[in-house]
Amino acid sequence: MTKTAKAEQAFSSHARNGAKILHLCGINDYFGNPRRIYLETPNNNKKASECRWWDEGYAGFHAVTDLSLRDDARTAESSYRVDITIEQYNLVKRKYVKG
Repeated sequence: MTKTAKAEQAFSSHARNGAKILHLCGINDYFGNPRRIYLETPNNNKKASECRWWDEGYAGFHAVTDLSLRDDARTAESSYRVDITIEQYNLVKRKYVKG
């Protein structure tokens, strides 16, 4: 199974299990900077097209500016982590709304 297929399977599984936030983790860039995103799911009473993302950077779960979701972001780091490809990382940033 490819990394892309595993990521898509994990995404679907976590969303079905009620996750409000997913922690999407790509490999670091050339300079060692992290490529990690917190992605809101439709389980937070949003349409898929309205879901937001936050770039983790070095802030960790504090990067999620919506305080009502910050505890969910903390939980997502251990319970709803999905390893993704760089293509998927870039797609999330284009497809969804920046939080």
